[in-house]
Amino acid sequence: MGDRGFTLIEVLIALTLVLSATYLIVSKAPAPKEKELTNFVEQVAAHLRQTQHMSKLYKTTGRVYFRDEYYRISWTCCPQFTQQHDIPDHVSIETTTFRIPHLFTASGRSRKAGSYEISSGDQVFQISLTVGNGRVTYYEI
Repeated sequence: MGDRGFTLIEVLIALTLVLSATYLIVSKAPAPKEKELTNFVEQVAAHLRQTQHMSKLYKTTGRVYFRDEYYRISWTCCPQFTQQHDIPDHVSIETTTFRIPHLFTASGRSRKAGSYEISSGDQVFQISLTVGNGRVTYYEI
């Protein structure tokens, strides 16, 4: 650097470094809708686990209803604990082997094994429930 400021080469090198770093950061970040779907799937899985746990804790039947715009969780013993959660506009949920509502017994077990497919655009997740220990898992397909 001279007394009069930066040379053109120095400015170009600095600009190249800044643009390269920005590209690396932006290219590794998931798209907003993809991240939103991932967060939604994690939320649904957590709510299914919560329903299972509360059913066992209160020795009551837990129900999960999926509708077009929302899903609802309730327990036969405690209607005051009923929860309703919105489903984002671009997300669709298909039940593959469950009847509606999905039921958890008073022992916290799923009445039937099966899965839900949650999708948005090209991204699809599957949430699976097992009979027995009632394990709730999800993964991208």
